[in-house]
Amino acid sequence: MKAALVFDGRDFPKTHDLEVIAALIAPKFPEAGMAAQLDWLTEWAMSRRYPGPRSQPTAADTERAVRLAQSIVEAARAYIEHPRA
Repeated sequence: MKAALVFDGRDFPKTHDLEVIAALIAPKFPEAGMAAQLDWLTEWAMSRRYPGPRSQPTAADTERAVRLAQSIVEAARAYIEHPRA
């Protein structure tokens, strides 16, 4: 999603919160409107990024995270290759 903002020449805050980034591009990037999934993916990724107590991810959670990340990358790629007005 940050790539889509860069493509549009827009600034964005330094954050890993996908909902914050999605809100900046939602009008032109409808795929970013999956707020609940973005919130889950942000929490899932951030809980693994920094040290601290946490449970091990399940295979299902890992598969879900990969699917969501892939769909975001595919949507960003499509947005950049075929910009919407």
